[in-house]
Amino acid sequence: MGLDDILVPVGSRMSLARGTAVLRVGEGCGRLPWLERGAVRVFRRSLSGREATLYQVGPREICVLAACCALWGLRSPAEATAEGAVDGWRVPAAELRRLFATQPQFREAVLAALRQRLFALIELVEESVFRPVEARLASYLLGRARLRPSAEPPVHVEITHERLAADLWTSREVISRRLERFEREGVVRTERGRIFLRDAAVLERRAARGGRAVLEPDRFPPEPGRIQMTRSRCGRPTTRVEFLHRVEADGGGGDGPEAPPDPGPRGKNACGG
Repeated sequence: MGLDDILVPVGSRMSLARGTAVLRVGEGCGRLPWLERGAVRVFRRSLSGREATLYQVGPREICVLAACCALWGLRSPAEATAEGAVDGWRVPAAELRRLFATQPQFREAVLAALRQRLFALIELVEESVFRPVEARLASYLLGRARLRPSAEPPVHVEITHERLAADLWTSREVISRRLERFEREGVVRTERGRIFLRDAAVLERRAARGGRAVLEPDRFPPEPGRIQMTRSRCGRPTTRVEFLHRVEADGGGGDGPEAPPDPGPRGKNACGG
């Protein structure tokens, strides 16, 4: 018996348009979204509007933030929106609590998802604090394009500078400067909403400068925490990790810590907060 057999009978159908709010900061989540098609992005947003991607949820994956909020009656510390058209089911909090107490398979799946996200987020913070933006950008582009050194260029990635900045926990200005440098060197070619990878070998070398190897993510579009890589060789002292944005000299981008996230409009989210 799979999770579909457990969750679908107690859920109600849902269809969401691109950009629909699934979670809002400071609101509860009365239902768990269980996706059949599409993806949901979970992120933090600052008062100035900058975003930092935490993770992405795809079909048949448990959104750990929504699950925790629904199971334990918590208010969400982050936002989640539909990446495109999303179809699936909403499972009420009362049914989730019953299943968590009576169905070992569901309980183990929730705990496994929590374990995976915790380790992925720790790795994501380590990447952001210790690894240069240029190396992270090269790794990300290679991963998004599923590009191997032997692939025939130019392979392209459809993504905006704003989304790159959010996924790499830096600023749009930093991303734009790095891409301009790559373009001058003939490594990439940029168009509106597209980045063409012209020299994979150079990108591989740039990625390796950060002390990590570039490995292919297991699902696309990848989320930062799902790209599995070797541990950093950096021996710098541990940096506080409460904030997401540091000065560029530390390998990140932006102007340092920002104010707490804006909870945004107090409208009802798609999962019945």
